Amino acid sequence: MLAVTPRSRDEALRIAYEVGNRHFTFALDGERLLLPDDTAMEHLLARLGRPVRARAVDLRAARAGQRQDHDH
Repeated sequence: MLAVTPRSRDEALRIAYEVGNRHFTFALDGERLLLPDDTAMEHLLARLGRPVRARAVDLRAARAGQRQDHDH
């Protein structure tokens, strides 16, 4: 997983929008956004000027608060 801590609410929304627009999923861990460890995500974050930090994450804990009944 890649972990990034947005500097502001606006930056968090921008990153979330860009990640979702590419049909990737992400999770929230406190103030951090947890993204797939993928080259596309690294390129996106570099383009947005955000440093990337890879870390291991227990996704079961990150998903504990998510709803699973999402429809398109």
